[in-house]
Formats: sequence, structure tokens, C-alpha cells
Amino acid sequence: MKTYVIAEAGSTWWPHRENIDRLIAIAQEAGASAFKLQWTSDGEKLAARRHAPELAAMYTRYLQWPKSWHAEIKTACEAARLDYLCTVCLSEDIAVIVPYVSRFKISSFDASDEIFYRACRRFQKPLIISTGMMEAQEARNMLEYLEEDDAALLCTSAYPCPIDQVNLNILRNWDWAKGDGRFLIGLGLSDHTAHLLTGAFAVCCGAEIIEVHVRLDDTPPENPDYGHSLSPEQLKEYILNIRIAEMMLGDGIKKVMPCEQNMLKYRVKN
Repeated sequence: MKTYVIAEAGSTWWPHRENIDRLIAIAQEAGASAFKLQWTSDGEKLAARRHAPELAAMYTRYLQWPKSWHAEIKTACEAARLDYLCTVCLSEDIAVIVPYVSRFKISSFDASDEIFYRACRRFQKPLIISTGMMEAQEARNMLEYLEEDDAALLCTSAYPCPIDQVNLNILRNWDWAKGDGRFLIGLGLSDHTAHLLTGAFAVCCGAEIIEVHVRLDDTPPENPDYGHSLSPEQLKEYILNIRIAEMMLGDGIKKVMPCEQNMLKYRVKN
């Protein structure tokens, strides 16, 4: 199965609207499946919701952009054959983005809010939820609210994330089943390492969705997402590494491969 790769722009579009179009083109050229932004109608209210008044100015600057842009971005994504996704942060914002997104993305900061899940669920779109800052039981409790078409992303909420704290073995070893035994369709990784092999390693551990941050070549280093975002060329290599991993994994069935057929005649037979 082809891994669903989400190119997350975050704040790297700022300060120019046309940078979003540049980032969409970068995602398309690199072979991504979807392009994603984060949006709120009220940066100060979002900061209050997250008990982080010190972040109000940052949220207002980078996440509070005109809601009319959603339609334009969706059109641009459709032209690039990309899904448009957006992290929704406030309950009153959910209805605004419904016409434009194929799924709701819920960040780790909001992933413990059952009321927020239910508000999103009313619009009958699949959810992708990150699991940063969660202990095992918290994550298991969250799974009980998810439906078959939803997805959970392994996430470490550090920006950037140290490579020794990604913990990819969770994808292989943790019981991601719901209490009734049903598995989620989508398991994946929200990657903040900026390492070119992380996505490929995650796929080898069973990830079906990879979310990775992307920036422009001229994104300034002081941008809050710069340190955990990939440049355009790095994104190409990152996704190529994922596709190589997919090919190497194969179908899991032991058999004589086509490339070794001509060696069969040399086998020793008793």
C-alpha cells in the first residue's frame, strides 16, 4: 500500500499568501499525497484554550489568516492533485473548514479533549489525531473515540524532536486495537525530526501515514517551524526514501523472486 504523505506547511508560508502556492507546488513536485496548514479564527482565544497566553502573538501572526483563503487553497490543491488538510483548533472553526478539507487534523495539544472530538464527529469527516505528550493509557482511552476511517499518529511534541525520542517501535509493538478488537485503518507518524530517513523507518515499522513539515528555501531561520521542516530538495529525498522502503518491504510472502529464477539450476538437490 502506498504511504499517505502529508506535507505540513505550518507557519513557513508567512508572511506572504503566495508562499502557500509555492509550498503546494513543492509538495506536488516531491510526490506528497496531501498539503496541510493550521488555522484559527482567533489566536488569542486559542492561546487561552491551551493555557498559553505567551503564545497568543505567535498564534495570531502565523495561524490567524483570512478564512476566505481556504477555498483558494483547496482549488490550488485540487489542481496539484493533492488533498487539502487543515488542523482545526477551536470548536467554532470546525464548520468553517468543513467544505474544504477531506479530513480533520487534531493536534496533540487538543487530543485529550473528548468534547472537541465529538464536535468534529458531527460533520462526518474522518479524523487524524496526533498522540504527543500521552502516556499509554491516555492514548488507549483516545482510541475508544475513534472510528474505522480515523487515524492515529505517533508523535513526540518537541520541535525539533531528538532522534532518540521518536520511539518508532511503538508502531510495531503497541496494541493499537480498540476495546472491541477493531483496528484503526490508519496508523502513522507525525515527524518533527527533520531527518531524511525517519519516514522510511516509520514505514518499515508499519506506518501508513506520514506527516512531515516543509519550508521554502528562503524561509528565515527565525521562523518557529524552520528547525523541524525540510527544504524542497530534502522533501523530495524524504519521500523517495519512503517509496524505496515500500518497494523493499514487498508483500511479505516468501517465494522465489523473478531476479533469482535463472539461479535455480545451480541449486544442490538430494
